[in-house]
Amino acid sequence: MFRMKFFDSRKGYYCSTRVSSFIPMLLSIVMTLVISVNGFVKFFIQSVKPVEDEIFVYGLLLSLLVLSILYYAYRYFKPVKEFKYIVLNNFTDRLYIKNRVACALYLFAFYTLIIVLILCISYYFKCGVTGLMDMKLRLVAISILFGAFLSFNEFNNYYSYYSGKLE
Repeated sequence: MFRMKFFDSRKGYYCSTRVSSFIPMLLSIVMTLVISVNGFVKFFIQSVKPVEDEIFVYGLLLSLLVLSILYYAYRYFKPVKEFKYIVLNNFTDRLYIKNRVACALYLFAFYTLIIVLILCISYYFKCGVTGLMDMKLRLVAISILFGAFLSFNEFNNYYSYYSGKLE
């Protein structure tokens, strides 16, 4: 009978961890510097009294970024060939194959929207609607920054594996 032709469901790629970890390591360093400078300016130069929640959030973000720097630095300086299966029936994989710019924009919009939703829900339960409206500029700035960070990491992952050797 009539059969539709689909992509092969899985393809295997080899990639060195040196290639796939360089850009995330640099992005983690830049994000750590941005958050550190922001906290330094806010708390020391503007002499804003920090709230315990803000200190906890800054500390948590900085510790996660430092751990990611250490992880990617280890992968960069101790490279191994890594094998990964990529499922080609996935929407983002097909989008990356067809149009890389659209894939990058999609990843950025997706991660930014997810972070906006998470932050809005957390600030809504913490401050209510009025506190949420006061924080909207900060929420958008943080969401764009971390959305760009996550989408660059994901796009780098696609790029490094698709430019690797097909097995």
